[in-house]
Amino acid sequence: MGVVQVSLPDELKGLIEREVAEGKASNEAEFLIEAARRYFENQEFEDELEAVAKAGIADAEAGRYTTIASSEDGEAWLERKLAKLRERPIRDEG
Repeated sequence: MGVVQVSLPDELKGLIEREVAEGKASNEAEFLIEAARRYFENQEFEDELEAVAKAGIADAEAGRYTTIASSEDGEAWLERKLAKLRERPIRDEG
């Protein structure tokens, strides 16, 4: 395992020490490892979200969208989508 040494502001170090004292991590290193893991997971999620948003914007700009002006419109749209899903074959993942 690699080693990284960092100097933390006293306030941040105190917050980490409090989390450890409360049993949310067994030690400061475990806390920081988990924080780094969550950071990178969050970055991946943000990248995926950005890609979906860009695709949605491109669809809207190209006119590929449905206007829903009432709850009836929304219910009809949802029913069409559900009907399409029901028509799809079920794949066996086993």
